[in-house]
Amino acid sequence: MLDELASGDSKSHSRAARLRLASLAYSSGQKPEAHRLVDEILSEHPKDAEARNAKARLLLEDGSIKEAAEAARAAIAADAESAAAHYTLGLTSIALEHFDDAEREFEKVLQLNPRAAAPQLQLARLRLASGDTGRAVSNARKAVEAMPTDPAAAVLLARGLRAEGDISKAQETLAAPIIRGFAIQTLVWSALEVMAAAVRWQVLAMRDVSSARRLDHLTWFTVGLDVGIVGVGVTALAVAWLSRRRLDLTGAGLGIIVQGLGLLVLDLTFASTIARLI
Repeated sequence: MLDELASGDSKSHSRAARLRLASLAYSSGQKPEAHRLVDEILSEHPKDAEARNAKARLLLEDGSIKEAAEAARAAIAADAESAAAHYTLGLTSIALEHFDDAEREFEKVLQLNPRAAAPQLQLARLRLASGDTGRAVSNARKAVEAMPTDPAAAVLLARGLRAEGDISKAQETLAAPIIRGFAIQTLVWSALEVMAAAVRWQVLAMRDVSSARRLDHLTWFTVGLDVGIVGVGVTALAVAWLSRRRLDLTGAGLGIIVQGLGLLVLDLTFASTIARLI
């Protein structure tokens, strides 16, 4: 579909599709192809701010920081109101350790797009590192409001609150995504178990030995699923630990494990009851 759009008659659609293809190419390891696609657009539209910003992001990912900063400035020169270009220039400023410049760029992004969450996160990190905890907490709190399920925002807010000495609030902030993840997983697996119980009830209503055996087989099948559920929870916890201790995934993993163990106990009890009857 993107290839068709990229070669289509509509110039705006073709440009957007080629930029998307460049992003996909880069993420799949085809870096030269990504650069080729963006350079092709720039050869046709030298003052295209979106393409210049795309080039800046590619260069930033390559580690060519100074070249990325130049490309981001060229994007801003093409469109001074490009929030994306100002954000990219802020990222390059961080990489160059020009932190005051980075703050200015992220503040500019917020002037252009007050609801943007990413610059709030960046400002919170910068201000927390510089000891400006008051403004860091303010930025982090706005990021949490914009992205209530993002654990990175919650962690930054908790760090800011702890730096201000508000330990109890920091603990509450960190607990929130864990509890949310736990609750979501509990609800999901409970819904699945209700569906399984409905199937069992239909089988149980047929009061004969053949039906009882089918119910026994179904119960042992669900025992296996319960063990699998616990395994999924353990895997989620491991992934959460490896991915910078993600709090939402930690809560989800704990919820899955608790739910799986509870269902395992119930199903084993049910299986033993059926075995005594048949």
